[in-house]
Amino acid sequence: MAVADWNQKLSFYQLNGRQVGKDRHLGYDPGCLRWYPGGEYLLIGGSNKEVGLYTKEGIYLTKIVDMGAWAWCVDVFPSQNYIIAGSHDGSIKVTQLKLQHGTRSVQRPIRV
Repeated sequence: MAVADWNQKLSFYQLNGRQVGKDRHLGYDPGCLRWYPGGEYLLIGGSNKEVGLYTKEGIYLTKIVDMGAWAWCVDVFPSQNYIIAGSHDGSIKVTQLKLQHGTRSVQRPIRV
């Protein structure tokens, strides 16, 4: 289980409540967190006005969506690798994410 809190940290726990690994400092207040299908990556957004891609250990990899306002929700449509994110200003952004092992992600904005 991953927990992001307004102390700007990301923590991981087993279901019995025992912490796994160390806390990771985010540097912003998180507003949303979602596991990417397969459990290898996390999507986290918030007061940094973006949705970022993180490893399952909490290491930041890259920005996925630039929101322009606080990111409050994020979800994944796995069959097409779409990332859907909503922000404080009411905007919704859809991005297609293609992950390639050993390389950086490729994002393509989708017009809705």
